[in-house]
Amino acid sequence: MKQVEVYFDYLCPYCYEGHKNLKELLPHHPDAAVVWMPCEAHPRPEQSKIYSDVAIMGMYFLRDNGGDVDRYNDLVYAAHFEKGLRIDDLEVLSAIAEKCGADPSAFREAVSNGRYAEAVLDGNRRAWGEKGWEAVPSYSGGGKDIGSRGGILVPKKELDRFLSEL
Repeated sequence: MKQVEVYFDYLCPYCYEGHKNLKELLPHHPDAAVVWMPCEAHPRPEQSKIYSDVAIMGMYFLRDNGGDVDRYNDLVYAAHFEKGLRIDDLEVLSAIAEKCGADPSAFREAVSNGRYAEAVLDGNRRAWGEKGWEAVPSYSGGGKDIGSRGGILVPKKELDRFLSEL
C-alpha cells in the first residue's frame, strides 16, 4: 500500500474542494492509503472568527480510539461548509464523533482537556515549517510533494497524476 499524506485545514474552502477531489479520485487508486495531516491555516493567537484546533484535536482522538476518521472529515467539512455550524463547538463535534464510532463523553473530555493540543502544534510545525507549504491542501508521498500555492488549488488532473506516480 502506498501512502499519501494530505495536509489540510477544516476551515479552508480550497481544502474542502481538494477533499472532494481526493474522494472522487481514490477509488481509481486502490493502492493509495491516506494519512491525514491536519494543520491550521490561521492558528491562535492570529485573529480569526473561528479556529480549527478543536476539530483537529477531535480527529486525533478518533484516530487514536478506532473511530472512522474519513467519515469524521466528511462530516466536519459538511457541518462547516454546508450547514453553517461552528466546528469549534464541542457539542457539534461530539455529535459528529458519535456518528463516527466515538464515545461522545470521552471525546468531550479529551478535547476539552487539551489532550491533543500538542499534536495540533506539531501538525502546524510539520506543515508550515518542515514541509514549508505555501498553502493547503498539499500532498506528500513517494518522495514527492505537490502543493497548493498562490491561491490556486492543486488541479484535480495534477492530483490524479500525483496519485498514479506514488
